[in-house]
Amino acid sequence: MHRSIIIGQLSLIVCCIFYLIWWSLCYKPNVVVDRLDGIRGALLLITALCGLVGVCFSVHGMGMLSVQHLMFSGSKIIGVGILTYCALIDHGIWFSSTSNHGTLAHYRVDDVGNMPNQ
Repeated sequence: MHRSIIIGQLSLIVCCIFYLIWWSLCYKPNVVVDRLDGIRGALLLITALCGLVGVCFSVHGMGMLSVQHLMFSGSKIIGVGILTYCALIDHGIWFSSTSNHGTLAHYRVDDVGNMPNQ
């Protein structure tokens, strides 16, 4: 495996760690928090930079690999990625438009498993 891929993946792991720290500081029920100021802003900046560096190193390393046989063409992988992204965006829009609070956690589920409108 190319060294750039390993560096990129480690950077993405660091990105996830900083994101979880940022998220745990910023998202508290019924508390208004400025998510971009002070330590929170610094954590978000570190998260974004580690993610960008991780993606760049990973893509660079993958470009250096010699591939003998492609199982799937690149255009099919990109197409599936775009469709998955659209499905997830549509799913997120559905949840935010069906709830006053934008999350499924605010719904009450009855004994049958139905989510009644509130």
